[in-house]
Amino acid sequence: MPDASRRVARGRDCREVITELGPPSRQREIPASDAGGTEIMTEYLYEPSGSADPARTRILCANGKVEGVDRSVAH
Repeated sequence: MPDASRRVARGRDCREVITELGPPSRQREIPASDAGGTEIMTEYLYEPSGSADPARTRILCANGKVEGVDRSVAH
């Protein structure tokens, strides 16, 4: 997967970002009560795929927009 941190930014259209990055490793719905907000969020998780980039990327989307991006090194 290309370096997502350069292309994923809060406020971008979520479908556009997912299309650019390709299918996520995992995806799940997060209920509003768990997300601390009023709308359901979707979490997209991209695991490292054996490339030189060992980072996981987690994208949170709500109402069709990116609300958060986290990157962490997989151990």
